Amino acid sequence: MGAPNDPTKHHYIPEFLLRYWTGDDHRLERFDRPIPSKIMVRRVFPSEVGFEKDLYASPGHRLGGQWLELSVFQAIDNHAAPVLEKLNAGEIGDLSDQERVAWTLFMRSLTHRTPHYLRSTLASGIAHYRQILDELRPDYLAERDDRDPASYDEFRSRVTDQDMLHQAQRMLPDVMLNPRIGAFLINLPTIVIELPQDVPDFLISDDILIRTNGIQTPNGHIAMVISPRRLYLSAPEERTLREISNLPAKTLVRQVNQWTVESARYFVGARDRAQERFIRNRFGADPKPPVLRPELMTPEPAA
Repeated sequence: MGAPNDPTKHHYIPEFLLRYWTGDDHRLERFDRPIPSKIMVRRVFPSEVGFEKDLYASPGHRLGGQWLELSVFQAIDNHAAPVLEKLNAGEIGDLSDQERVAWTLFMRSLTHRTPHYLRSTLASGIAHYRQILDELRPDYLAERDDRDPASYDEFRSRVTDQDMLHQAQRMLPDVMLNPRIGAFLINLPTIVIELPQDVPDFLISDDILIRTNGIQTPNGHIAMVISPRRLYLSAPEERTLREISNLPAKTLVRQVNQWTVESARYFVGARDRAQERFIRNRFGADPKPPVLRPELMTPEPAA
């Protein structure tokens, strides 16, 4: 058992973002699919959306079983939350360098922190670690010291599945913090598009980071809904920003919501049920592949 105060409800879409979709009752509509043939809808608090119990748990880790949640994802979210407030207040031009870094890191985390994407990233890390271990074999005897096992096979047998999972989890912050990618994203031209009152809301789901197949391709861009009425949009070329912002508002909403709903694996959120038919017809129709696509999958958690 973990320490009594350890959080176990790990939000891959944080509550500070989901709250923008709540009404006067402080709830939002949650569409999910508990079984493949059935979509359920329920009005719930943000705390009941976008989480998985012990998603980031690291049993037996020397830093504690909840270190990834407490030291990494909560820290990312705590720095991003005030930036989101400024973005929704129309203050994108007033962001400090530190705030831009915090927001970029938060957006980067969204491609690795949902259950499906996380397990893919960890599986890639485990595969990489196994490869490193395999590459030690030819020179093991020559490089071992007196404290090491006498043979490579004995050394390898001591590396457990839990050890490899811990190693992959330790690599996760570095994957998200990648300085080369981060520096590129921070310096992209960026705008926030606000919708007129006569068009439907943007929806939210577990996959809200809209991305082209390569941001440096023609018309490459990344976008993210930051409220039911606002879209954060970045692109290497100002022309792309102009073209997207000049789309008819109804067309923009439909295209964004189509990505959001068709990409959903776990839930779709909305302020109301006005778009229920749209959601039911498209939920999970086109889930996007992970950024990292491993051949190996992480071991299933022990029961």
